[in-house]
Amino acid sequence: MNKRVHYIGLDVHKETIAVAIAPEGDTEVRDYGIIGGTLDALDKVIKKLQQPGVELRFVYEAGPCGYVIHRHLKKKGLPCAVVAPSLIPKKASDRVKTDRRDARQLARLYRAGELSAIYVPDELDEAIRALLRLPPLLSPQEQQAWNPAAESELELPDGSETLVPCSAPLCPRCHKVMRLVGVWKAGHVLLYPKRPP
Repeated sequence: MNKRVHYIGLDVHKETIAVAIAPEGDTEVRDYGIIGGTLDALDKVIKKLQQPGVELRFVYEAGPCGYVIHRHLKKKGLPCAVVAPSLIPKKASDRVKTDRRDARQLARLYRAGELSAIYVPDELDEAIRALLRLPPLLSPQEQQAWNPAAESELELPDGSETLVPCSAPLCPRCHKVMRLVGVWKAGHVLLYPKRPP
């Protein structure tokens, strides 16, 4: 049995989410309304919209609220596309911008196949990006002088990894990111051997 697809456009903000529905095989797009900006509020909408024989597909614009909604829907097994605002087709005359109108436009364009989803980084990718975007924590002179292997007077044998004590003044956020990427363990930096060229 083929499921009927309902394309759900979400205009996401910190406090609210505007929801619009574009059923497959229909010309109209209807407003569901504006809900709270929490995952619980979104779950209530999902529960109301789920019906036998209906597949829900979500779409929203990438923005400052991040990818929390995408990951939440993915965990629930619901398809969700995130689109870049710059890739959304717009008419030159369409200058009025409201949340409900944006949600309707997303649902309509998604149903028509006119939106291209962007790559959504996983949590590890985002953590690494956050670390790389941080301002330098050490001055250029401190960075040049700081060498954890030299501090501990350890030689790194080829083909092995070594835990080296770290005294660099890193912020707690950096420590969290370094633990996530596996280079920080219990006050030590995990140094990997240089790979042969």
